[in-house]
Amino acid sequence: MTERQRSHWVTEEGLRAHVNKQVLREEIQPGDMVGPCLFLASDAARMLSAQTLIVDGGYL
Repeated sequence: MTERQRSHWVTEEGLRAHVNKQVLREEIQPGDMVGPCLFLASDAARMLSAQTLIVDGGYL
């Protein structure tokens, strides 16, 4: 969730409804993308190709 999203499109009730549909009931922060990005940039992902890595808190 960025400040731009929060100021332009997100309402508190909409955000609450979205978080309630996640398995991990927390608001996703920009910093939550650091680990997945570091993984993709690391040697651990060297044989990974054509995959989708979804970071969404387990959105149902």
